[in-house]
Amino acid sequence: MKTVKLTITTDLVLIDAISDYLVGVWDAAVEFEVESKEQHRVLSAIVEVADEMQYTALRDKLETVVIELAQIFTVTPPTIGSQELTEKDWSTQWRSRFKPLHLLDNLVIVPSWEDYQPKTGEHVIEMDPGMAFGTGQHETTQMCMALIRLVQQRSTTHSMLDVGTGTGILAMGAACLGMKSVVGIDHDPEAVSAAQQNVINNSLVDLVSISPAVIDQVRGQFDLVVANIVHDVLLDLAEQLSEKTGTDGHLILSGLIEGSQVRSITATIESKGFQMVEKSTKGEWASLLFVKP
Repeated sequence: MKTVKLTITTDLVLIDAISDYLVGVWDAAVEFEVESKEQHRVLSAIVEVADEMQYTALRDKLETVVIELAQIFTVTPPTIGSQELTEKDWSTQWRSRFKPLHLLDNLVIVPSWEDYQPKTGEHVIEMDPGMAFGTGQHETTQMCMALIRLVQQRSTTHSMLDVGTGTGILAMGAACLGMKSVVGIDHDPEAVSAAQQNVINNSLVDLVSISPAVIDQVRGQFDLVVANIVHDVLLDLAEQLSEKTGTDGHLILSGLIEGSQVRSITATIESKGFQMVEKSTKGEWASLLFVKP
């Protein structure tokens, strides 16, 4: 397998559509670059391919998709660059960009190579993203963590299921804030490996377990279920997410674009007996909190 980094410079209006396509269709890891250029933003997408032929086919398809999107939104077509990454390349790039981040006022994400002195009352999560994306910088992660804290403050919540846990940030954050039992699942073996190591490094193995299980393989129900993924996947998992949420439990759904995606998910989840009790937005992104009476 080859690991390839795609660098896509695009008009801001296409950010969400391209990101959703890369995550949903390519199963790519996507992050926004820190830098912006006027009305443009740079997306980084990491994808694994078996060989050059598969990569060429995927690249051609991506070029077709972004041109079609640009025509629909009447903007300049994005430009696409690429480079093959070694594990050393990956590590070096992350170290240059990944700095301590306050996910909440009392919860700090710190890269394993940084020397950080916590202030009084701060919880510190030491992170090494490994070959998996997920450093807490995205708006949806921050909103999810704030909603998790809100649930813990409002109700007696002991157990949590984190669907699509990535590097385990939300799972570990919930444990740091008092959650007694957290299960994180992800289909990406690189993410599972990174999350498991992060749990060990933060001495949270008694509270957090990470596995490559799919949601149907997880036993029991939970006081809180969290899924920070993308709209179409959330729709596909709606029934299972509902089943895994216990009576009087809470469900947090994120990775949604404000507008039609929020309306679609809300209608689907409410049709299963849930009630939306909180909505957070940052920019074009939205996170929703439901309760299951």
